[in-house]
Amino acid sequence: MSNKKGIAFYLDRKFIVYEEETTKVHSMLLDYNIEECFKNIKNIVYSYDNNDIIIKIFSDSLIFISDKKYESEDWEKSKNRLIKLANIILAIMFSTSSEYLNMKKGSTTFFIHDKEITVKNIIHCTASNEYNEIEFIGCNGTVKLDDLKQRDDINVFERNNNTSFVYDVKTINEFFQLFEKNLNLIIDKKIENIVYMLYRSILETKKSNFDISILLSFFVIENVLSNMWDNALIERDLYKKLKDDMNYTIAIKSNMLYMNGVISKEELDKIDFARKKRNSIAHANFDFQDKFDFSKMFSISSEIFLIAIDLFAKYYNINFKMQYGFEG
Repeated sequence: MSNKKGIAFYLDRKFIVYEEETTKVHSMLLDYNIEECFKNIKNIVYSYDNNDIIIKIFSDSLIFISDKKYESEDWEKSKNRLIKLANIILAIMFSTSSEYLNMKKGSTTFFIHDKEITVKNIIHCTASNEYNEIEFIGCNGTVKLDDLKQRDDINVFERNNNTSFVYDVKTINEFFQLFEKNLNLIIDKKIENIVYMLYRSILETKKSNFDISILLSFFVIENVLSNMWDNALIERDLYKKLKDDMNYTIAIKSNMLYMNGVISKEELDKIDFARKKRNSIAHANFDFQDKFDFSKMFSISSEIFLIAIDLFAKYYNINFKMQYGFEG
């Protein structure tokens, strides 16, 4: 059987360090140099091989991702799909860590930070069938990750800092059980693209691209409302109330959904707020001073993001929350 092809990247800011159950230390600072970054790579913390997706997470927080489609395709055809898959997986890990913290009522510091995966911070690699060797595929052939010593050779792996936390086996296992449940649920419901848009909305906010964040959040609102609309047409027999086959706007759909008891007046008002702000961006009608008022734009984009994620969670009946902002 041939080696697995995929992409690899590191989590940012915090490492996941696997420890024996007898370990009493729950957190400590570790300063890793380049060689030490790789010395625990062969220790797998979590494995997932389902729904045509392969995920391997190692003890120093290296993540290897592939999908079954890549077995029959070349790198150029697969690259963007794998990067998108990486961001979806990180989005679910990010959301799961908020859920896990809430579940543990503050008794753990375990948290996965948000990070954008692009072609600049991944490596194209192959892994042996046992995942005890991972090799970087470069223009001059393959190189074992253990042999990469120079900072310039692995700048794709740079983290914001080298602060690390040590976690016991119970914490690691609890978190990844919850993560896997959420991942399977999102795949089963075929809502990976919506999760991806929510995550991108957060990432654009961190770059102060508030208008893009608003558009991404509104994409989610529009998607969920369209699904609600399609269901209501059947379940509430709204066909009889409609006189034609027009493609109705979101404004009409949301009002019809409210009139038929699918959404509340409060939800309708929030959707109207989001729709008007989205239209202001689309038609370049934002007041000039608003565009350059950081606090105001952050407030608007965060409010619309929360409307999107609440509608998403309600419609798909999923406990999905994301920290929105710059902290962490």
